[in-house]
Amino acid sequence: MRRSKRVSLEEAAAKTVGGATVSVSTSSRLACPDAMQKAIGDRFRVVGEPRGLTMIHPIASLPETYSELRLMDEWLSRP
Repeated sequence: MRRSKRVSLEEAAAKTVGGATVSVSTSSRLACPDAMQKAIGDRFRVVGEPRGLTMIHPIASLPETYSELRLMDEWLSRP
């Protein structure tokens, strides 16, 4: 029997280490990993990690994509 490689959002966020570069590949709001970005922000607010992330959004050509960048900034900057 094969073991599943799936993990919860919280487990995935816990694997995101400080100083990491995180690429968010999406061409619009479709398929944007909002829940994962929120989980990283939630973890930061609770334990103060991960710090110093470099977030790369390779395609940010649509107005709705800019809002997701602002959303991530908001999640990570909350006290």
